[in-house]
Amino acid sequence: MNIDDIIEANAQAGQHWFSPDTLRFFHSRVGQTVYGAWKDGRPLGQYFITSEKEGDYAPYLYTVRRYDPEDHTISTTSAYMEYKTSQGAAKRAMKERDAEQARALDAANSGK
Repeated sequence: MNIDDIIEANAQAGQHWFSPDTLRFFHSRVGQTVYGAWKDGRPLGQYFITSEKEGDYAPYLYTVRRYDPEDHTISTTSAYMEYKTSQGAAKRAMKERDAEQARALDAANSGK
């Protein structure tokens, strides 16, 4: 999945997480990279990064988000605006993806 797939699926599910008005309200930008976990060729959690700022002159800070392909919701997996750099947020996104992937493999190996 890429970020455009996530944006489209979220909108088709009737949600407004990525609407221009929502993004503008939160001074939010959406990163293009998706760190996806998979099981049996199906997507699990898809992690991506947003940047937000509080006010016109504040710096952008970074947040790690998770897209759920089952219900098309977006959740926050880091603290809101937790990271000062996109590289720090990317490391967290990869860590979250790897942990979800490991849980999926463990469940498959245990017969669940």
